Amino acid sequence: MKKRRTLMNALKISFIILSSLAFLSMSAHRANKVQVQGRNFILPTKEGVLVAKFGFRIHPIIKKIRNHPGIDIRVQRGTKVYAVEDGTVEKKITTYNKNRGYGKFIILAHQKDLLTRYAHLDSILVKKGQEVKRGTLIGLVGETGLATGPVLHFEMIKDMKKVDPENYIDFTVLSKDN
Repeated sequence: MKKRRTLMNALKISFIILSSLAFLSMSAHRANKVQVQGRNFILPTKEGVLVAKFGFRIHPIIKKIRNHPGIDIRVQRGTKVYAVEDGTVEKKITTYNKNRGYGKFIILAHQKDLLTRYAHLDSILVKKGQEVKRGTLIGLVGETGLATGPVLHFEMIKDMKKVDPENYIDFTVLSKDN
């Protein structure tokens, strides 16, 4: 009887924690809705399956609840990655470091305090300081960093805050992972 009561209490606590995380995720999602006027972003890949959304989740490798600051698109290794908007290559990390979850990645700086990050890349095809146009091929997908397979991790950062890319780009044309 005591074991059953302990189990019920553990389930109640788990439910409260998960409910709180869901509420925080929704609140963060609403708070992160900011407008970038006059933008016409394109998809960073022309294909793929959206497998992870912005917000809190259980990390697939470290198995702990973490805020996922972008979206993940599962694709084949070597899939082309494109700049979603005109910008300048602000940063590129080409060395692999297991402690860096992003693996190889690029950050593009756009007008109006907007940055985009493209992570888990196999190859980076641009140089730091290079100006790129919307649709420029900038890299190829890999599975560097903390990735469970070939995936593009894509982030948008507005005024130094990570925001939900789905507020800016229509990812519905990609398949969804159920």
